[in-house]
Amino acid sequence: MPKLTRLSVLALTCLSSSCGLASTADVSDRCTGPVSVTVAPAELPTISWMPRCSADYVAVGYAGLNDVWWVYRLTGPGILPDVRVGDSPPGTRTESSLSLIHGTEYSVSVGWRTVDSGAFKLGSWGSARFVY
Repeated sequence: MPKLTRLSVLALTCLSSSCGLASTADVSDRCTGPVSVTVAPAELPTISWMPRCSADYVAVGYAGLNDVWWVYRLTGPGILPDVRVGDSPPGTRTESSLSLIHGTEYSVSVGWRTVDSGAFKLGSWGSARFVY
């Protein structure tokens, strides 16, 4: 049997406990009410929300107009906070009509999606505006 060193024990402990880092267990609860949405500016902005919960969709559009990028849940627990525009997290599908344009104001919405009588129904838990 191999001898475990102090470093090996520490590594195994970290693997089993996440070493204090956020994990999907921290945000596995589905959003059930209002969220506060923020957008971190970057070449590909990152969208976050509080409380940290899973959502069914995240959409970015021209302020008050059609969506230019959105990601929605297909399977699994949902979309977790800190989504970078353009990414497609596991269990999701991404739709995009065009690239973001510098100097343009956009709105972002985080929400839920259901199917009722064959039609999608969307609802927003929170939204924010940002200039790219």
